[in-house]
Amino acid sequence: MQKVVEANKSTAVIWYLTGAVIVAGDLTGRVLELPLLDYIFKPLIMVWIILFTVKHWTVEKATVYKLLLGAFVFSWLGDVLLMFTDKGEHFFTAGLAAFLVAQCAYVITFWNAGGSFTKSSLLSRQPWWIGIFILYGVGLYWLLLPSLGVVLKVAVPLYEISILGMAVMALNRLGKVSSSSFSYTFSGALLFMLSDSCIAVSRFIEPFPYASLVIMVTYMAAQFLIMKGIIGYKKEGQY
Repeated sequence: MQKVVEANKSTAVIWYLTGAVIVAGDLTGRVLELPLLDYIFKPLIMVWIILFTVKHWTVEKATVYKLLLGAFVFSWLGDVLLMFTDKGEHFFTAGLAAFLVAQCAYVITFWNAGGSFTKSSLLSRQPWWIGIFILYGVGLYWLLLPSLGVVLKVAVPLYEISILGMAVMALNRLGKVSSSSFSYTFSGALLFMLSDSCIAVSRFIEPFPYASLVIMVTYMAAQFLIMKGIIGYKKEGQY
């Protein structure tokens, strides 16, 4: 038994070390402004998260895991497409579309993992929380609007609805799942919102210092926390 435990610990160390190398490689490329490192390591971020999720696959959570993996796959596709935005605006639009699908998959994942609306759910009892997210989305869109082209004037609000919906579903899991699962997932959802907001501000309003670094750190943390929250998903009272 001790050998099995030690083997599991060693495997976990290898997994996390591999992830740390990928993260360090991508961030180093951004700090030193070496695009080649970004091309090498950025696509590996979601690959690592996908493989880590598959490693923890459980039959009783099969539906939730399939939905989560769908979100991760489209996130990976969005990552790759956004790497080529310097080649044309259509790459940004396509990347946005991929993340739109990913966000919809997150919404359905969270719904199936404790976020569905019931009489006792948080947002059924306190629907004003939804208004806070709506105000945030409207405010950001108002700031971006003067800089958006015809296509993006439609695409951006659609994407905003999807990511705000994802955050709302994550919030609605409060009290319905274990506290650790909720904390990880909701923190990840908020970081995802922050990362995408930074992308929007930097691209359409004005670039800010270390924007690329801030965007990537918050994005990677968001995906990791969402993964941890769903992998550790338990209904309230199940321990």
